[in-house]
This record gives sequence, C-alpha cells and structure tokens, in this order.
Amino acid sequence: MKRAYTSFSLGFADKGFNGSEVGIDVVAIYKSKENWTADLDGEKEVGTPIQMDLSNDREIKVCPDGQLPDGYLQLPVKEPYPNEKDFYIQNRDRKFIVAGNPAPFVRNRLGGVLDTKLLVDGYSPNVSDEIYVKDGKFSNVDPLDGEGVSIGTVIEVKPLHGETFAVIALNGGTTDKDYILNEKIKKINITAPSDGTEQDTGFTIPVNAIVKDIKLKVNTSESTGTTKTINIGTTAATDGYLTSVDVSTSGLVKGTLDNAGQTLGDLLTVVSDATNGVKVKEDDVSSGGNNLTFTVGSSDFAELDADIYVYYYDLN
Repeated sequence: MKRAYTSFSLGFADKGFNGSEVGIDVVAIYKSKENWTADLDGEKEVGTPIQMDLSNDREIKVCPDGQLPDGYLQLPVKEPYPNEKDFYIQNRDRKFIVAGNPAPFVRNRLGGVLDTKLLVDGYSPNVSDEIYVKDGKFSNVDPLDGEGVSIGTVIEVKPLHGETFAVIALNGGTTDKDYILNEKIKKINITAPSDGTEQDTGFTIPVNAIVKDIKLKVNTSESTGTTKTINIGTTAATDGYLTSVDVSTSGLVKGTLDNAGQTLGDLLTVVSDATNGVKVKEDDVSSGGNNLTFTVGSSDFAELDADIYVYYYDLN
C-alpha cells in the first residue's frame, strides 16, 4: 500500500470526535493558492510546511526557506480531475483539496512528531540531523547560512518499500527568533559494554542547556549480567540522571522518586524537606559541556541494547 508523504505521528490533536478530521490542532479556514497546480507552482503534498499569508486575506503560502512554519498541510492540494474518466483511471489521491479552496493544516506544535518522506532531493537523513525548511520540503542544510530557524531534529530514520522516511521531533510554534524555546530530544543507542566501567556515549550536553528529563527504552533486555541495572549520568556525576534502573525487561524505563526505591538521579532532584529527606524533581542546569555516560551494574553484560532519550532546552 502506498504510504502518505507525511504522518502526524505523535503530539498532535489532529483528529476530532469519533475520528473526524477536525481536531483542535487543525485550522481549516484559510484558502490554498490557486496556482498550486501541476503546470504552475506545483501540487502540494501532505506535510508541506506552510505559513498564513498575511498579505492576502485568509490564504496560506508555502513556508519561506529557513523560517518556522505555522503548520503542515493535512491533505494534499491538487488541480481538479479534468473529467469523470480521469477520476477513475488516474493513479492519484482520491481525497485532496482542489487548489484555491480552503486547505486544512495541522498547527506546528512543540513536541509534535512528523513521519515524512517530504525531503529535498539528494538528502539522506541521519539521526540527530537538524532540520530546516527549504523549497517547501525538509533539509539538513540551513538555507540562510546560520540565520535560519531549525524546526526540529531527526530522531529516527525508517526505510519503507524502497523509500526513506525521517521521523522529526518538532521544536515548537513561535516565529520570533529571539524567543524560540528550542526543545530537543536526543536519542543515543547503547549496547552491552565489555566491562563495568563508565562508558562515554560521545554526546556532549550543550553549554546553556536545560536538561528536563532522561528516559530509557530497553530494546533487548539483559539476561546474563549478574546485576541487571544501569546508571545514566555525566562525566561529572555518573548516576546523576538515572540510578540503578532495571534493564532485565524490555520496554520504557523512567526515573522515580518513590520511597520504595528512588531511581531518579540527583541532577534532576532537589531536597524540599531536609528534615524528612523529601526530594522533588528539578531541571538540571549544571551539566552543560559534560558528556553523557552510562555504567552497567556488573562486568558480565552480554545482551543489552537500549536507547537513551535526553529531553532538553538548548538556549544557545
């Protein structure tokens, strides 16, 4: 089955009641351009980054290069079928917006995730690529040579039926560059090390970064190691983020402040009641410039395969 150019995978309220197309993140009152046809300015696919065109009443336009989109087309915009016969014989989308009519778009959202193949020609995505808008598509090259706005980061690459899809975690929806809250998600794959010493992931936490949280996704659980736990921290605090979390079972792992066994590290906590030793969660603002590290519970690990997810704001 042919897959759509773009899917709104996570973080969007793009569906309404009972699966209708109109969710709270869908704006459907702005008209598409009449020239979005094959023989003029080109038909536009699902996921095309757009902005509201303030120079024309209630119209949208393709997002200019290097700028932040207001949203992404929810349906393709095409020219109408010439006749009924072409409707049945042409290999085209049966559900689309005729150019010049109102075209729904899904609002750009902080934390939203796009799954898209709408990439500029010649671009082969890699995890951690910064993404920019270029020619109405997505690129890893800043078209404004350092002045463009990164709209998100590639967190996964999916080959499918001979095509490549990039999974992009979006930065958010403000267009004032001086106030962009550049939230990022860094995914780092780790595997069972040859010993129990601290392992450097190679990822340096940016200076002026605010680390919000750390999550772990265990892809392959550890069954051989004597002590099936892992610490995640930095070169300055080896268990600062996650402390002795269990990796004997596949799935998602988070830190906790539960009295039964705290596993959220000191970099993400603060003592709120010194008398009773009560801790609460707090952002980490002290680790910029340090590398992310992990340490397994014993030196005989053999199977572990996991992904560390670092959630942080980059204030640079």
